[in-house]
Amino acid sequence: GFYTVILEEKGDVATVATVRVHDGKVAELPLAATRFSHRRRGMCRLLVEELEKQLRELRVERLVFTSSAKCSGNMDQTRILQDDR
Repeated sequence: GFYTVILEEKGDVATVATVRVHDGKVAELPLAATRFSHRRRGMCRLLVEELEKQLRELRVERLVFTSSAKCSGNMDQTRILQDDR
């Protein structure tokens, strides 16, 4: 499915992202955006960390960031979410 994830601070939308889950194994994050007034405060990092927790509970194995290299900043392109042990 295709989902929208929203991080709010004191009732104010800070960061939003779109997430697509493929076959329950791989999640794709093609877009994340932070409002100007909330930038440089780690809001996107908080959103991604919480998203990773939720995806682990759903047994999703990988999170792939598909934004362009110009926009991706310091994020890894793929994160492994499940340990294969």
